Amino acid sequence: MSTSLEEANKAVVERVFSTWNEQDKAGFADCHAEDVVIHGADDVNGLENLLTVQWGFFDAFSDTRLTLEECLAEGDLVSLRYTANGTHDGTFEGLAPTGTEVEFTAMGMVRVVDGKITDKWVQLDMLSLLAQLEAIESPVV
Repeated sequence: MSTSLEEANKAVVERVFSTWNEQDKAGFADCHAEDVVIHGADDVNGLENLLTVQWGFFDAFSDTRLTLEECLAEGDLVSLRYTANGTHDGTFEGLAPTGTEVEFTAMGMVRVVDGKITDKWVQLDMLSLLAQLEAIESPVV
């Protein structure tokens, strides 16, 4: 059974998705700690850098919408699975706009401390996204 802390942490994640879909940058920023870190191949440190990276996605897919499919919390960690939809109407990873409507999935985990996200780990299905943009040949599974 979830605790009230876990429910509050899940609510922070739900607010991130809501503010993203509304393109409410200030609301999105308010969900994150000043020293937030996106962990990955190239760690992104700090709120301003996070906003530059994540909000930059709208430059390539201006109508991006996220749908939270699953959200599970344990302690200060929240695991999530979501779907992203959008139209490739700007340059992405060096690819000129194609006008292609894309849909891809992602999974991640965030740490929430005092109502703010302090750490993010996210894996996008880049293979599917790049195949939809015809940047790579679609893999056979």
